[in-house]
Amino acid sequence: MVIFSNLQVDHFERNVLHIQWEVSMDNEDVGEYSYGVYRSESQANGFELVSGLAEDARKFIDGSVNTFKIGRTYFYKIIATRIDNTTLKVESDPGWVGSDPDCIALDIVRRERLLLRQYLKVKCYVLTARTTGARCPNCWNPVRKRISRSNCTVCQGTGFAKGFYTMEPTYFKFNPSPKMLRASGMGPLEKGETNAWTSNFPILKSNDYIIEVGNGNIWRVKSMVTSEKSRYIIRQMVAVKAEEKGSELYDIKLPSVWIEPWECNEITGVPTE
Repeated sequence: MVIFSNLQVDHFERNVLHIQWEVSMDNEDVGEYSYGVYRSESQANGFELVSGLAEDARKFIDGSVNTFKIGRTYFYKIIATRIDNTTLKVESDPGWVGSDPDCIALDIVRRERLLLRQYLKVKCYVLTARTTGARCPNCWNPVRKRISRSNCTVCQGTGFAKGFYTMEPTYFKFNPSPKMLRASGMGPLEKGETNAWTSNFPILKSNDYIIEVGNGNIWRVKSMVTSEKSRYIIRQMVAVKAEEKGSELYDIKLPSVWIEPWECNEITGVPTE
């Protein structure tokens, strides 16, 4: 069996990311698998093949990214596929720039997740908006390079054909204390806006959406700041605006069964299968 470890993503130059990893084998030969680098804007799903790899490859340079797009984070996986049985795949944990925490950071994340899950208990789903891929055929104007109509039912206002990645369960705390808000530096709130915080999974950006399971409220992320330990995100604080009730997003059906988040690899924050 293939065992991937120490996946690391570095940003050394404009619009280029360097990915490197280690591979070990358990009673199999490295040549029995084919290998590929996969990329997504979501930590847990939506990974698409960037490039195939030679069996002895241990690094890859991705020059097809836009590292200056505000709020965009690229996540990578290395996936090995058994040549004689393509249904058998082995995946690495996802990696991204700054994803190597120390023990203190991991313990802070563990404690905050315990607080959110056991005591605050506000169940939510996050819709991670796509910022790459094919443009929406229904509302995107290729000449003006912008959305030409509102309330598009194809892309839900993202401008991209697939709209959002698969929604991810998580917990939030809404309306944190005024002291925390002042420290966050997110500024004053307008009518229909509030603030919230959550752990480090999934990583949020502007124009992602948060859906509360209990009352069905939908919030659009306006801005975000993070608390970090040695460049590793341990908490996300967001300013959010309530989505209008006539929005097509209210037609999105939530999963019928709640799956607890964060039952996972503590380093990556990604739920295990």
